[in-house]
Amino acid sequence: MLDINLPGPTKSPNHSTSNLSHPRDGHINRTPADQFLNRHIGPNDAEIQQMLSAIAYNSIESLIDNTIPQGIRLNRPLNLPAPLTEHQALVKLREIASKNQVYRSFIGMGYSDCITPPSSNGTS
Repeated sequence: MLDINLPGPTKSPNHSTSNLSHPRDGHINRTPADQFLNRHIGPNDAEIQQMLSAIAYNSIESLIDNTIPQGIRLNRPLNLPAPLTEHQALVKLREIASKNQVYRSFIGMGYSDCITPPSSNGTS
């Protein structure tokens, strides 16, 4: 049997995993839907600084200033609706998905392995 030890995700001190369990344990400890941000694993301040120093930048702003041309940057806040909780987003997505219509796919029907000859007038 081949045993490969792959490194797992880095656990940073700012991210708690105490409320997580694995389905193999027979249960999943679910947290309230609006706690999505608490389950999100992203870099903490120390990790961000480490990444920036690896590429010789002092801040994310200076990285952006030197990599994204001013002409394509949006210089105003996005006009977005109010954020939704995870539960609200799932309800909205189910509502949208309920409008999907399933059709029969005919992709591949009638395919024939042949070479199309050139047109008779010499144009393709």
